[in-house]
Amino acid sequence: MGIFSLVDFAENRQSRMKPGTSAFRTFGDIAGSYMVVAKGANNSRLLVKLMVQYPPGPKGWFVKTFLLWDDLVMMRRQLLNLKQLAEASQ
Repeated sequence: MGIFSLVDFAENRQSRMKPGTSAFRTFGDIAGSYMVVAKGANNSRLLVKLMVQYPPGPKGWFVKTFLLWDDLVMMRRQLLNLKQLAEASQ
């Protein structure tokens, strides 16, 4: 998440991020939102939502077609890392 800057934050609930200018030029307009939902006394669920407006033309097609799969792999890894960190702190 090094390319993102924090835009909004609600303690113990949600954070929203947007990329800096270099990432915007490369990937288009992206906003990421993380939200924690309590599921009982010892359980919670982390929800992630990405909203993307791809760049126009061939560059947008390339980003939409190929980087989508790369993002899926990276997001899964990030969520597994967050899970491991949360479980280690209990």
